[in-house]
Amino acid sequence: MKSFRFLHAADLHLDTPFSGMSGVPDRLRSFLRDSTFAAFDRLIRLAIAEAVDFVVLAGDIYDAADSSLRAQLRLREGWDKL
Repeated sequence: MKSFRFLHAADLHLDTPFSGMSGVPDRLRSFLRDSTFAAFDRLIRLAIAEAVDFVVLAGDIYDAADSSLRAQLRLREGWDKL
């Protein structure tokens, strides 16, 4: 049997609003707001660098049932890179 390699990630929650951050400084709030996309971009780069055979995403890809267009486009861009 030939072996294979895969990358597993879970609960990406792309474009989560991080509600309740009213006391957080603007710079940090911006960093947190973009953190889910940064993590996803790193995941895609790792999958390519490690030449995995497939990627498994479990749990919630988006933060809510009404995913943002921004999140949908970033997901599509990631798939295109793979």
